[in-house]
Amino acid sequence: DVGTLRQRMASINPVFGRLDTVYAATWGPFGEDGPMDAAPFVLPVTNFYMTDPISRSSVTMAKCVDELATPGEATGTNG
Repeated sequence: DVGTLRQRMASINPVFGRLDTVYAATWGPFGEDGPMDAAPFVLPVTNFYMTDPISRSSVTMAKCVDELATPGEATGTNG
């Protein structure tokens, strides 16, 4: 039954005995201090519409991208 299954799961890994309980994450040290560059952040994706292999192999998508006035802008998720 479900109760027995849950007990078995909790015996293997105690986290399964604490379902529906939220715990604060424990953060350890990471990274290192260093100077910040003054350069602005830039978008790593210059052509949103060609980010997957299906779109890149599509003649129709290639034509649509050619019609964009400013590729990389106005992806439909910009506000």
